[in-house]
Amino acid sequence: MKKLFLVIVIIAFASGNIFAYEDYETDSAKNTITFDLVPLIFYTPIFWIVDPALNFVGTSIQYERYISRKFSVAGKIYYRGFYIIDDWQGEKTLDLFSVLSLDAIARYYPTGKQFFLDGILGYASLLHSYEGYGTTRKSNSHFFKLGAKLGWRIDFGKPRGFVLEPSFGYYASIGRYNIETGEGWFSDLAAMLQSFVVNQLLIGSGYFSLCMGWSF
Repeated sequence: MKKLFLVIVIIAFASGNIFAYEDYETDSAKNTITFDLVPLIFYTPIFWIVDPALNFVGTSIQYERYISRKFSVAGKIYYRGFYIIDDWQGEKTLDLFSVLSLDAIARYYPTGKQFFLDGILGYASLLHSYEGYGTTRKSNSHFFKLGAKLGWRIDFGKPRGFVLEPSFGYYASIGRYNIETGEGWFSDLAAMLQSFVVNQLLIGSGYFSLCMGWSF
């Protein structure tokens, strides 16, 4: 994991050297830090309404460095967790999915600091653990991610200050989900549900993001 993180950092810095500051205003903000509000605003209440036993936590933080008026590079780290705490006939069970992801991002502003397009290369580590009925199971899966995102930068404090970024994107995951299940139709159904959670909520598929932050 340390080697992969080093590779991502090298790629980010190498990408940054491609573009010069020649057309970049000297009085403009050159950095932005944002974090994602969507897991906090949308996912958690939805899970509580569907079933109080379902819980979702997570957010992300991103640092962006402007290379020119239309280009920037960024690094993002995010954590997402989905867990089920149940009590069936006096037996408590815990089913936990935990994802830590590192992303390297190249961003292009076609009109300069408003609409943007992201190209994303990332790595995600998924830990799945289950405890209950006298058994404990754990598995660890690793994924590479390729993604793209379209968004809109709303800057409230030009040239520096509060920013808001609504965006839509898609991640394609490359990797194998390691899962241990029992036998029978119920175990097969549980495996399908777990695979859906991993691919549609934690790592891959489409997503909506609403980031809030500060440019300086």
